[in-house]
Amino acid sequence: MEPGRKSENTNRTAPPKGAKGSDRGTPGLERDVPGPDRRVCPYYHQAAEMIGKRWNGAILRILLDGPSRFCELIAAIPEISDRLLSERLRELETLGIVNREITGDRPPRVVYQLTDTGLALKDAIFSIERWAHEWLARGDQSRETEDPGNPL
Repeated sequence: MEPGRKSENTNRTAPPKGAKGSDRGTPGLERDVPGPDRRVCPYYHQAAEMIGKRWNGAILRILLDGPSRFCELIAAIPEISDRLLSERLRELETLGIVNREITGDRPPRVVYQLTDTGLALKDAIFSIERWAHEWLARGDQSRETEDPGNPL
């Protein structure tokens, strides 16, 4: 069955061919099925997991400002280790989201930048950033007024 085409026997949307299901092996999001039979779209799940993986969101946000060298990324995300940053950049490169370019300078320099696929995440990343400023900052302000000494 073609992606997005409804099955004649059920009121469900068939998942795209080759799409991965969730950890429970469920098919794609079946929006028109009410209740417990509703499923998460495997593409949405994969994208959310990729963006939500520890440090990936921060790396993508920094690279949306333009190409960066490894040391610039480390400085912008001080909590991340060199090893973990290197691992995440390799993963994002494998996914086709980040491009690693070695310059012809002496000594050679490595510059990371978003590919067109990575740049296509701009609206999603900025939407998350706006949401965080609006809602998480609001939560911080309410905690400060309730108990200024409580860090949580």
